[in-house]
Amino acid sequence: MRRRRLGRTALEVDELGFGGATISRVSEAQAAATLDAAWEAGIRYYDTAPWYGRGLSELRVGRLLREQPRSEFVISTKVGRILRAPSSGSGPFDVVFDYTYDGIQRAFEDSLQRLGLGRVDLAIVHDLDFGYHAPQARWDAMMAQLITSGWRALDDLNAADTPSLLLLQFVAGEVAETRVLLVGAYRDVDVASGDPLALTVRELARHGPTRRLHMRGLSERDVASFIELSAGTVPPAGVVDAVHAETEGNPLFIGEVVRLLADEGRL
Repeated sequence: MRRRRLGRTALEVDELGFGGATISRVSEAQAAATLDAAWEAGIRYYDTAPWYGRGLSELRVGRLLREQPRSEFVISTKVGRILRAPSSGSGPFDVVFDYTYDGIQRAFEDSLQRLGLGRVDLAIVHDLDFGYHAPQARWDAMMAQLITSGWRALDDLNAADTPSLLLLQFVAGEVAETRVLLVGAYRDVDVASGDPLALTVRELARHGPTRRLHMRGLSERDVASFIELSAGTVPPAGVVDAVHAETEGNPLFIGEVVRLLADEGRL
């Protein structure tokens, strides 16, 4: 499929992509079949957002993409909305517009958790228009959030770069006699061999002394306990098996899935 470069960036995307706006409106089986068919047809650009199905689109798109080689697809999501626990105590997530620095950082991190990916290729400012922010005074206020602070968040997210990783290598060398715990979780499948992070990890291991901590997912028994404590009910064995398989035992993903299942009345 033909690809085109986006503006002045180095990113190239297919001329035909998969829009995830409506994938949350069908059953799980229909969603999985549709996404599988898109991949088999050669679609390699996928777009989603927290607003699509209030998180469900990202979960479903993520289930497909996290099983694929990271170098073979492009994924975009959106910032500008945060999903919060419903104020009523049940039902769909509440949605809050937030274009501030903290709001964009929160939206981005939440999206990564729902997708189950270590990074995305595009974070698009979503629905900053009069369709959602009329009259003029409201739009001005939202735009002011983006210009005065939110823009810095986008810049910072884009700058998880080689200089920062080189600084890490320098600091690690300077404190070689001191015990330091650096929390920077990632999955090997999300990091290509030539990725700056992969190169940094190899350099740290080569010059040591450093040790990488491998975190394993929860067992099926642990998943069952997690669901029971979160939902207040003993889950059927089939639900436990399905949740464990879909999340690989990652408690962050399990929490999102359990909330969605509870909202849909399936727990």
